[in-house]
Amino acid sequence: MNNVPRLFLLTTAMIPLHIVEQLVFGIDELYELRTMAWDMVSWLPDPDYGIVVQVGVMTTLVLSHCWAFMVGGKPRLIASGFFGLQFMVESHHIAKTLLHGEYFPGAFTASVIVGLGAMIVLSVWREFSSRQVSVRHQTI
Repeated sequence: MNNVPRLFLLTTAMIPLHIVEQLVFGIDELYELRTMAWDMVSWLPDPDYGIVVQVGVMTTLVLSHCWAFMVGGKPRLIASGFFGLQFMVESHHIAKTLLHGEYFPGAFTASVIVGLGAMIVLSVWREFSSRQVSVRHQTI
């Protein structure tokens, strides 16, 4: 798992490049995300409440992962694996490029992000499978 922090840092550096790629070549994904977010809240009497709930859920999720990284052990592996899988979800840029037979904005940097995510997941799997999870657990 020693290489996960390095892989995570590389992926973090790729995110601004991914955003720039989309800003330069098209923000198609924004329109899709906006539609998905609206679909989740539009059925409520006041959609603003749904947006507040979405923000609360996402903040809780991010803080939970921060906690997991801080305490170490299995929570660290779970958080690392979650982010690795999330990075791999960026493969939708590549799939859309292949499906439509033309470049979909974000596909170049997404291929790197997906590869790094796969390496993170593989590292987590190896450490979890070896049952040598460091018990660096901190008590709160």
